[in-house]
Amino acid sequence: MSNVKPLLLARDEEETASTAECRVLLGEDDIVDCRQVKLLLAKFTDGVRFHVDSAGTLREAGRCLSNNHYDVVLLDLGLPDSSGLDTIQEAHEMSPAVPIIVLTGLDDEDVGVQAIRRGAEDYLVKGPSLEHALVRTMRHAIERRRIQETLQFKNILLSTQQEVSPDGILVVDEKGAILSFNHRFIALWGILPEAIGAQSDELALQLVLDKLVDPQEFLCKVRFLHEHPSETSQDEIVLRDGRTFDRYSAPMHGPDSRYYGRIWYFRDITERKVAEDKVRQAAEEWQHTFDAIADFIFIMDEESRIVKANKAFMQVIGPKVPDFLGRKCYEVMHRLGSRWPGCTFLHSLEDKVSEVSEVDDSVIGVPLLVTTSPIYDDKGKVTGVVHLAKDISQMKKAHREMKEAIEMKSQFISVASHELRTPLTAIKESIEIVNEAAADKLDAEMKGFLDLAKRNIDRLSRLINDILDLQKLEAGKVELHMQELDINEVVKEVRASMAPLAERKNLQLSLSLIDHPPRLRFDKDKITQVLVNLVNNAVKFTETGSITIAARREGDAVVVTVADTGPGIKKEDLPKLFQKFQQLESPSRRKTGGTGLGLAICKQIVEKHTGKIWVDSEVGVGTRFSFLLPAEPVKVSDGKKNTVVDDEPDVLTVTVTMKGGQ
Repeated sequence: MSNVKPLLLARDEEETASTAECRVLLGEDDIVDCRQVKLLLAKFTDGVRFHVDSAGTLREAGRCLSNNHYDVVLLDLGLPDSSGLDTIQEAHEMSPAVPIIVLTGLDDEDVGVQAIRRGAEDYLVKGPSLEHALVRTMRHAIERRRIQETLQFKNILLSTQQEVSPDGILVVDEKGAILSFNHRFIALWGILPEAIGAQSDELALQLVLDKLVDPQEFLCKVRFLHEHPSETSQDEIVLRDGRTFDRYSAPMHGPDSRYYGRIWYFRDITERKVAEDKVRQAAEEWQHTFDAIADFIFIMDEESRIVKANKAFMQVIGPKVPDFLGRKCYEVMHRLGSRWPGCTFLHSLEDKVSEVSEVDDSVIGVPLLVTTSPIYDDKGKVTGVVHLAKDISQMKKAHREMKEAIEMKSQFISVASHELRTPLTAIKESIEIVNEAAADKLDAEMKGFLDLAKRNIDRLSRLINDILDLQKLEAGKVELHMQELDINEVVKEVRASMAPLAERKNLQLSLSLIDHPPRLRFDKDKITQVLVNLVNNAVKFTETGSITIAARREGDAVVVTVADTGPGIKKEDLPKLFQKFQQLESPSRRKTGGTGLGLAICKQIVEKHTGKIWVDSEVGVGTRFSFLLPAEPVKVSDGKKNTVVDDEPDVLTVTVTMKGGQ
């Protein structure tokens, strides 16, 4: 039985050795007629074997159709439980997909026509001619039904495709009559189905035109395509509500090249257009920014080819090398046939890090500070390098001029200070000699004048010393004598030396020390100078109350604080405190005596110890100056030469010189 195939599977194949099987349901209550049909079908051996089931009533035929698959139904119109043309309709309702052939003894052409209208595929009359017509009619009926099913499936497929499409679809025939449309078309255009149910495109066209910014252009396009049926068209149309549609139209041609009509597709691309506009705007903004940068910027691919450059680069290089895009960087910039020896391109490409170097190539003509940075794709692969070159000729010139100015300033301060110190020393000594030699001859007023002169000479000497100290600190010429010391001892010494000054103003000078102080390495004289300056300022500005010198641990560091109960400092004045030549006014609105350099010197000394200094103050409450000393100072240079001298016998004098100070 393996060579037997169902008829519906075998009909599209070339039948050679195999035989197709056709299942037939015979609705016949006459035993003789039933036997005759079975014999006729059994005699047929031309590639088809018929399997016949018989049913004597319509009800029995219904059960067979429910439980089995049949390729065709042979139906008599005179069954015990059904007769006439209604039998066809009832049988068709039982199994609409199975073709029905009426097999009756009534030779009436009108009945045959009505039977076909009721759903029968054909109408055969019992008799001698049945032998030749039966099998042929059955095959034709089955084939017609198969074709109908195929067409039905294709129609369903086409309809489904139209309905699930994101596009609005409209199909018209060669005369412009509407053949079909999908719901998306209605939704896009806001047209009611009834408006195009008349199958004419005129009303639909007018409704569409009413929604367009440029209806005349749309109408011209429709007319052009109507006059040129073989043309396709794709463009964009703008609606009055701000939306943008992509419009596509194509002709429908049959196998014989006959024109059957036209199909229109409409897709809402508003969001895409907005996104495209944003991308274009971002690209334009990026390009404007790219071109606004005064530095020379260009982008290279993995092979060192220049693929993009900004305006500054093009203005300088373009006139010299007009065709620089696509060429190797070293060809354009250095006029070389191979990579420039100092190029950082490979480092950025291979190490995937930014590289900075100074390039001074005579071919370029100006010194450049070059930064190369890798460009990554979405997968983290380096696809190129951004090359940024900054002309530093003016910066280098300014650096040289600044260095010369600093040296001139240093020399001037040294010479001026020396020239001032010499006469001041002579004047001071002369005043002391006069004061001692003629003490008994001077009245109180004259002694007052001499004391006033001596105080001003001392003040001028302090100013000169402060200027020299600050200049040396800023120039990096101060030697720090680092020792391992106890900060408590330094605090106590300062308190002892400053106590008389505080007692003259009836101020309490108290201490708060660390129980187990760490051994710190610092320059005792310089830190003492800082503490003395802070305590002196506290005494100077505090009229009543107390001053506290406190030391505390903060991790591995030590924080020393000088707190007073003075008038406090206004918030807007705090940033000025550590600036040079800044003196704040006391509550009495007069400036206190001083050079205005003390806190600036304190800041320099603390920072030379790699520490930091700061202030907290509240008007009417008091002020707290604090500085932090790390447990192990880090040797950091400001680009100048700093000498650190260690008093320990086993530690050598170390000179640290930064590259930038060469």
